[in-house]
Amino acid sequence: MNKKKTIISMMIGIIFLIVIYNFYTTFSLTDDYKFTSEVYTINETTITNISPNTDLSLFIDYFDIDNCTISVTDINDKELTKGIIPNNSKTVVKQNNQVVATYTNIIVGDITKNGLVNEEDLLEFGKYLIERPTITDELKQSIDIDNKDNIHLNDLMLLDKAITNGYESMTISKDEVIVQEGEKERVVANISPSYGLDKNVNWTSQNNNIATVSSSGIITGIKEGETIIEAKTKDGTITETVKVTVDNTIKLEYYSGNVYQESDGLVVGIKSVDYNGITCTSSNESAITCEIKNKNLYLHANESGTSNVTITSPIYGSKVFKATSVSTYINLQYSDYSCLNTNQKGTLFISTINAGTLSFDISDEEIIEYAYSEGRYFYFKSGQKTGRGEVIIKGTNSNKTKKFTLDVYKFSIPSIGGVGYIKEEFSTDIISENTGTITCTSSDETIAMCRIEGNKLYIQGLKKGQATINVTNTMVYEETNQKCGTASFLAVIQER
Repeated sequence: MNKKKTIISMMIGIIFLIVIYNFYTTFSLTDDYKFTSEVYTINETTITNISPNTDLSLFIDYFDIDNCTISVTDINDKELTKGIIPNNSKTVVKQNNQVVATYTNIIVGDITKNGLVNEEDLLEFGKYLIERPTITDELKQSIDIDNKDNIHLNDLMLLDKAITNGYESMTISKDEVIVQEGEKERVVANISPSYGLDKNVNWTSQNNNIATVSSSGIITGIKEGETIIEAKTKDGTITETVKVTVDNTIKLEYYSGNVYQESDGLVVGIKSVDYNGITCTSSNESAITCEIKNKNLYLHANESGTSNVTITSPIYGSKVFKATSVSTYINLQYSDYSCLNTNQKGTLFISTINAGTLSFDISDEEIIEYAYSEGRYFYFKSGQKTGRGEVIIKGTNSNKTKKFTLDVYKFSIPSIGGVGYIKEEFSTDIISENTGTITCTSSDETIAMCRIEGNKLYIQGLKKGQATINVTNTMVYEETNQKCGTASFLAVIQER
């Protein structure tokens, strides 16, 4: 047995529990420059998913860069000009010779920081688990193999298994690629396990006269025809293929779709070797009109109907887009108005046709706390503030909107009842804020009559007995009276 393997086995036998926390954040790029990758994961301060044994030129080729340049420095901040990318090296992004971002490169399993993963790394891993030296957060990421935010025996065992057993499987991001002459498209090979192994596969084309492929998986169309691109693991044990068709005919992003009326229309991307002279025609302009602009087909809906829109290149033929003009509809059934006392919930029926996903823009969230729809219902809740608020309801498929208005008021009678006397008048308070016209009626006008004056309810006793005084608040919305709240007061009339 290999001496190093014996040492590793001894270490595994005596190491059991370990917890070290590793902190991780996400990152979003600015619009000032393009620095992305389909192969690597670019986070706020790190670049991960880097394969061991990655040459500098191949590393750079895996990025899509625009309006910026990148360079790589080693762990001593010395710029690399060739060789293998080591773990914890730095990728420096510059724009106009000014550094705009710096990332630490993470190679999982490369503990010795030489760009490779082998038995030496297993030995260093074992020493770490025994001695527990202080390490950087970046190195913690490199040895947290199972991504459980701690370092323990299982991480070492997983790395050892990967190095010993080799590749398990490989998948390609696309089974088939269609490109035109001169067009480039990247395919990505995904290796399992994703750590401890050289994931930089060997790419080859069966016919370089039809299409070529770079060492980073970028396919370039050369001449019309078909060929096969092969991806093979470094040890040659696993091979996957991609069918490549080089086709110069004009192409569309997709070939049928709905164009929603009262919207910004539909934009469909066009792919062509040469965009000069491309035109479009609609078979039914009363339903759909079209125009070509900025390498895109723009469709606009008029009345409902269908149309075959033909996109024609003077050199590369034509394609037909089947378009359907679709109307959209949003409606609150029975009423687009409601009124509530403060801090109350309300529900209305809502009906939509082809509206898409609904959004709700609230004019004042102190008046209307929330508004949303679920199924056939529109839910809303009044806030603590009184006043008139609005909700603008819009669907993603149309610029058409529906306005909902809510009056939030305070209206109540603090007292549930009171005692009065024949031929005498007494009063009780009414709480009212943002109310309309307040009126009252008596259930028995032979016993008591009522009137409203300001925030007071006045009751005139007529004869001995009981009468319920009903008080109603009425609001006016678009010249229509809306009943907005009632309160009752029990008047007990006695003889003095």
